[in-house]
Amino acid sequence: MRRIYIIIYDKCISFFIRFLSAFVLIKSKRKNFRNKLFKAHVKYCYKKLSVTTLDKKILICRPHGGFNDILVVINKCYKYAKTYDRNLYIDTNRSGFLDGFDKYFNVSENEAEKIFLNTSHLLSITNVSKSDCEKLKIIANIPFDTQTVFDFSKDYNDQILVYEKDGGGDESIFVFEWLLLKEEVKKHIVNIIKPLGEYDAVHVRNSDYKTDYKKFFTQINDKLDKKIVLCTDSYECQEYAKRLWGGGGGDYK
Repeated sequence: MRRIYIIIYDKCISFFIRFLSAFVLIKSKRKNFRNKLFKAHVKYCYKKLSVTTLDKKILICRPHGGFNDILVVINKCYKYAKTYDRNLYIDTNRSGFLDGFDKYFNVSENEAEKIFLNTSHLLSITNVSKSDCEKLKIIANIPFDTQTVFDFSKDYNDQILVYEKDGGGDESIFVFEWLLLKEEVKKHIVNIIKPLGEYDAVHVRNSDYKTDYKKFFTQINDKLDKKIVLCTDSYECQEYAKRLWGGGGGDYK
């Protein structure tokens, strides 16, 4: 009998609890509820905006999708902001991450004055012109499920640009040239992984993309000779792995 460890990080737990609660309690009115909640927050924050001028062109990046999609979109916006000399404001609260990156990451010192991981910087600016103030108000009230795009091959005279979309690809890794995990997050991850010692890691994606994980487990079964760490987004996969490898008496975390 092998021991199988199923790791669900605190962030993932928070995400699924919030998602499932919203889905179960307000299934038929989920979009309306989230839009009203977001607009109520904006209405409060918007009162902090003053009326003068914004001294730097900005790009507000609002990625959608999962973690890789988020990073790909951020990298795309970063390159555009760098090319056309704009400050970049990143809002991940409307993505699958459902939280601000500023709680988990820092920006490298050489980019810290141009990249902000929280759009609250915008809502506390003391020199916003009347026209820009109105534009920010409109942007803040964009419905949750709306995607906003522009042509990345062009420069614009507009003071404020918004890019809100999902994305995919393999350029997410480049974000980590300037996006750095906070020390307390690193320590938290190490504290979870270190006690596991040596292990075989199995990763199964089985939500939006479906996987024949039963066949996969059969194919790799003879190659697994250590503890098994299963990382998956599928409850059914977790339960099957417990029955296959846990023998009813394994350790589950």
